[in-house]
Amino acid sequence: MPLADPDLFWHLRTGQLTLQDFQLPGSAGQDIFSYTVQGPLDASQVAGLRSQWLGQVAIYSVYAAFGYSGLIFMRALMTLLPFVFIYAYGRKRGLGAVQCMALTLLPVLLIILSLHYTFERPQAFTFLMTLSLLWLLWRLRGQGGQGGKATAVALVAMMALWSNLHGGFIFGVAVLAVFALGVLGSAAIRRSGRDLWLVPFSALAAAATLLNPNTYRTAYAFLSSLYRGLTSTGGQSGGTALTSITGVILEFKPLWFFVQEFHYVWPVYMMAFIGLVVLAVAWSYAERRGVDAPELLVVLLVAGFGLYFSRGVTLSLLVLPFLAVGSLAAMGRLPRVAFTAVALLLALALVVTTVKRSPWQLRPSLPTEWVDAAYPEGALQFMREHDVRGPVFNDLLWGGYVIWRAWPRYRVFTDTRLLSREVLGKYRAVTSVAPGYERILQDYAVEVLLVPVFSVEAGRVEPLALRFMEQEPQGWSLVYLQGNSAVIVRNAGRNRGIASRMRIPYKVLNVTVLQAAERALAMMPGHPGALGSKAVALYGMGRYDEARRIFLRLAPSPLRDAYLRKLPR
Repeated sequence: MPLADPDLFWHLRTGQLTLQDFQLPGSAGQDIFSYTVQGPLDASQVAGLRSQWLGQVAIYSVYAAFGYSGLIFMRALMTLLPFVFIYAYGRKRGLGAVQCMALTLLPVLLIILSLHYTFERPQAFTFLMTLSLLWLLWRLRGQGGQGGKATAVALVAMMALWSNLHGGFIFGVAVLAVFALGVLGSAAIRRSGRDLWLVPFSALAAAATLLNPNTYRTAYAFLSSLYRGLTSTGGQSGGTALTSITGVILEFKPLWFFVQEFHYVWPVYMMAFIGLVVLAVAWSYAERRGVDAPELLVVLLVAGFGLYFSRGVTLSLLVLPFLAVGSLAAMGRLPRVAFTAVALLLALALVVTTVKRSPWQLRPSLPTEWVDAAYPEGALQFMREHDVRGPVFNDLLWGGYVIWRAWPRYRVFTDTRLLSREVLGKYRAVTSVAPGYERILQDYAVEVLLVPVFSVEAGRVEPLALRFMEQEPQGWSLVYLQGNSAVIVRNAGRNRGIASRMRIPYKVLNVTVLQAAERALAMMPGHPGALGSKAVALYGMGRYDEARRIFLRLAPSPLRDAYLRKLPR
């Protein structure tokens, strides 16, 4: 699979500049990549830029030494080695080969099917560090405070390293907190202080995360924004940065959202596996007639994180098999066989589902390019060759790629670093074609729109592209269209000559939308957004009867009703 994570590319550029200038990100006090974040950066913005500096350096170093293929190889290692470890750990704890396979097969398949979303950015270090944290904690607990000095030193050092690799170390602190809480609870219930030494040690390991350029600021900023987000009403003026981000970024949506809104099937298997592991842990407690409070709290934290935020599902799929090893080892033979059978049947069902709905995912072939073709490389080449002048309004998910491939010639309007809530709001106003969106483009002197025609994530035509298809505004000219990438320039000013020489009729957007909608429907049969987009494209191509039949299948909506009124009788 090619590299397709939109965050990867600004991580690469940031890691490159960190090594090149021997300065931490944000040291200039300005955002050098965008033209919309004005003035000096505040302390929270600088802290955000520095929250994963060492992970960015590590990823860029791999690229500098081995290119994109080195990143592909690194991704494969970081994906599979944890499961090799879990398999070996399960065998050491007395589980059979088939039982270990049942623990690892389904999560491996699920992660591979969503590989582009996981191991191509510093976030991948958080997955490995979480697994390492739990293994070291369980090892320390088993040593009972005897002869565990090396393990203790390793855990403290690992937490300090993690706090520089990725901001996800906050989750590690949460694991330490609930683990310590479980130890305290067990001590109170059993009236035994045998494991109480782990509480101050957990605090020491958590304190080691202060050994990073932000010291306490990363954790404080996250916790305070989380509190404000949970307590805010989320109004237009009262919303917080967190509520703004969670409203637009799919990574913060619960797994059920993707089933309900996009008709995805794979999250069902993810939820089923998470539930199966929680059930196995509960079953083992019933057989042992006792609850392991530290383990239970950690299991619930990891499972809840994966279910409530899709950003956490990969971590859950990787960590829960490790946590389930002890429970399976403590089970009787019949419950263990039942767990194994259910887990393997789920894996088989996943393969069957994928064959029926998306067979190309099970037919891997060497990509012609290591970078996903969904990025606007051709559009950027066109802009350079024809000396298209900015400022550029770019798609959010393309911002990192523009930074990597076209900076400093082109600076971005926004990108997935999301430095400014105000800019994010204006970006959303433009892309949703909210009233006054033209004024926003004028205020920022935007000369070029570098945008996708179809949203692959949402499964529908982009509202901005739809507006241009419907109204063909005179102030802008479509000058480049290849795949899903469009370049639209202002007819006046520095790009006037390009606009007059290379103008493409807006009606060709209908062909692009039709092709993209059909691809989306192949993956998400019956998706209403993709069906509506297909009908819109058919209408624009003059295929009115086909458009009418599709619109009549859809539930009433402003878009559907408007087009039904426009269709000739």
